[in-house]
Amino acid sequence: MNEWISVKDRMPKKGEYKEILTFQMVKNIGTGKMMPHVSIDARDEMFIRKGRLYIDHCSEEITHWMPLPAPPK
Repeated sequence: MNEWISVKDRMPKKGEYKEILTFQMVKNIGTGKMMPHVSIDARDEMFIRKGRLYIDHCSEEITHWMPLPAPPK
């Protein structure tokens, strides 16, 4: 089973960008509280700025990621 990888340990390599699962804490618009958010992100939505990983539709920093597992047989 895949384990979460901290961006402090390593960033995804180019080949791993195809589709990965990302984890980040995002601010809830209604309550203002931080809450966990997991999403599948395609390569063209992700970028690295100053050594930090982000996705286009959210300004919050991604803290962990993992490659998607193989589909069921």
